[in-house]
Amino acid sequence: QWYQRRVREWKQIILKSSGIPKYKDEEISTIFPHYDSEFHRLSDLSSIFNAGRVMNDYYLFTFVRDPLVRIVSAWRDKFQHHSRENRTDYLNFHHRHGRRILKKFRKAGYTAEDYDRGFPITFQEYIDYITSFKNPEDMDEHWRPISLLCRPCHFDLDFIGQFEKQKEESQFLIQYLQIQDFVPKGFFREATSASRIEALRLMKDLPLSQRKILSNIYKDDALLFGYDLETYLLLEAPT
Repeated sequence: QWYQRRVREWKQIILKSSGIPKYKDEEISTIFPHYDSEFHRLSDLSSIFNAGRVMNDYYLFTFVRDPLVRIVSAWRDKFQHHSRENRTDYLNFHHRHGRRILKKFRKAGYTAEDYDRGFPITFQEYIDYITSFKNPEDMDEHWRPISLLCRPCHFDLDFIGQFEKQKEESQFLIQYLQIQDFVPKGFFREATSASRIEALRLMKDLPLSQRKILSNIYKDDALLFGYDLETYLLLEAPT
């Protein structure tokens, strides 16, 4: 939840500081940017020319995260929070992925009600699903390697920050962009270690062979963005 909140807050700051009239007098805390039409994906760019314009005319930055902590966070958000079970966006997600996971990886079987819900999914089932992909490009964006999402080898990013250092790196970035006036009180906060502790605990219970597959899937993320996945391989294997 911490990571999602930070993404939302960054989008709020960008919209508030953009000069777009409809945000001029709106309180930053009331801007809900998740589905805002002002944001576009790199895949929306219709040509190499437009991509070139973006690289020349805009300051390009992104924040990355320990890849295995990131996939644990995605599992928690998408397959464990009962309070969101009936939200349309989550419901579609459970039907698209949850049902597929149940059908292929729930060894103990499942009821018709389980299949209809596609939720919740155990961590082992989720990891079985992720490691079954032969091509990471085919993965859902929530657990696809970040290097395949932001394409740092194709786009000349001006700044790459680590979520784990988000307080100091956000301070630098906000000052560099000169948008301090649009930053809400309490925005600069230290990232906690709770997510990494949970990731280590969950990964420890996975077979070493499966942790090696995960390490291979996310090796480019580790190399490009400075993360050490060796720690997860050295965890004591379950007996």
